[in-house]
Amino acid sequence: MLPQGRPTALCVLLLSLCTLFLSTHATSPEAIRRLEQWAFEHQLPNPDGSTPLYINVDAPLRGIYTKQALTKGDVMVNLTLDNPILITKDRIMTDNPALQFLSELPEADQYVNSQIYFALWTLEQKYKGAESLWAPYIDVLPESFTIPTVVCSEEMLEPVAELQEAKKLLQAKEMEDQLLSGAWDFLKETFFPHFQRTYPQEKISLDELRWAYHAIKTRTWSNLQIPWVDMFNHASQGSLPSRDKNNFILHADRDYAAGEEVFISYGAKGNRGLWEGYGFMLEENEFNCIEFHLPDTSANPLFQAFVKGRYKLPLHVCLTASGLGVGHMMESLRMMLAESDELESVGSIPMPVRKPLSLKNEWKALREVLIGVAKRERALKESLELENELLLNHGDNECVRNVLRMRSESRHVAESLTQFILRVWQSTLEEGSLGGGYVNSNRYESMVRAQNGM
Repeated sequence: MLPQGRPTALCVLLLSLCTLFLSTHATSPEAIRRLEQWAFEHQLPNPDGSTPLYINVDAPLRGIYTKQALTKGDVMVNLTLDNPILITKDRIMTDNPALQFLSELPEADQYVNSQIYFALWTLEQKYKGAESLWAPYIDVLPESFTIPTVVCSEEMLEPVAELQEAKKLLQAKEMEDQLLSGAWDFLKETFFPHFQRTYPQEKISLDELRWAYHAIKTRTWSNLQIPWVDMFNHASQGSLPSRDKNNFILHADRDYAAGEEVFISYGAKGNRGLWEGYGFMLEENEFNCIEFHLPDTSANPLFQAFVKGRYKLPLHVCLTASGLGVGHMMESLRMMLAESDELESVGSIPMPVRKPLSLKNEWKALREVLIGVAKRERALKESLELENELLLNHGDNECVRNVLRMRSESRHVAESLTQFILRVWQSTLEEGSLGGGYVNSNRYESMVRAQNGM
């Protein structure tokens, strides 16, 4: 989440790890030092303000480094969520007459979501300048972003406009533009005129709102924004935060030598999610996946009862090359394909109770997954010649390159996934039932872990 160098949607790789390019704004070393001093004074990243971690302003790609060796499992960040400079929805609303006024306006919920509230708060702090408690943090926020909804115009995507990946990007861009334009029109008419000192007319604009929105979108964990901590760069196997209602903790994911950059994970995201959310891709990404949607279940009241009942079964899963996600997909499919006599009711919700589903049911579910993946693989292979031609003719267009890259990665996932499902099918035939008859994704996920030596 660190602003870096020149704009690009691809990452320079170091030891197969990827650091983040989010901004064309080269923050000065002095501004970074002010941020660090301010953070440490406010008990970041630990209650006593002490830490071996620091932002390396001399590194080509700025990130968090360690002054001393770390051992896997060492606590790197230990915060209580009542820390006064953590940015949460409750905090930005508390004692803020402007945002409280906005929340009470008729139709506000229709035009203003949580990220818009965060964006307005960010602009308020920006316009306060040095008077803002968060000034050292606001000063290092990037000026621009390399996420595709910002850098990929309809014109840039025109050569690949018929490909599914480009269609989804254009749809996401259109939805974002509608959200921001709708919020802007609403705020301009009903909100900004009442708070011209907070949002000066000569400064506030749709572009300003869009900038703040993207600053928030690329730097938050589930409506939690943590200054300084959001300077960690990403690695697929980096540390994930441990969070409850009172604490936010990050452990070292592995041993680190003194002077080495320390990474965290932004989540199990494929390159599409990383590019759309943060503006970069990994050279090797084990979380690349293809989307699998369950067939229309509107005519299946039995399965609808499961979806709306206590199971909350997924209707959409992203399946990786190694097979991650297959278990959850199978769980839903086995319920959808279950015969009525295979289920017993608990109250008004039909559920399998001490009564395993049949092997036939398991085979039917596996068949559905295999057919869906094979169909996607076939479609991706059929477009290979077209993709090569597009890359040859439009290889200097970064947006086209990334769309074609995502498509190539999807093709690899589909090919690998087909082989994985065939192995599952063979195991099912040999063992009589891979899932033990009961609806349970654990056996499938165990197979994935065993296959990958996890």
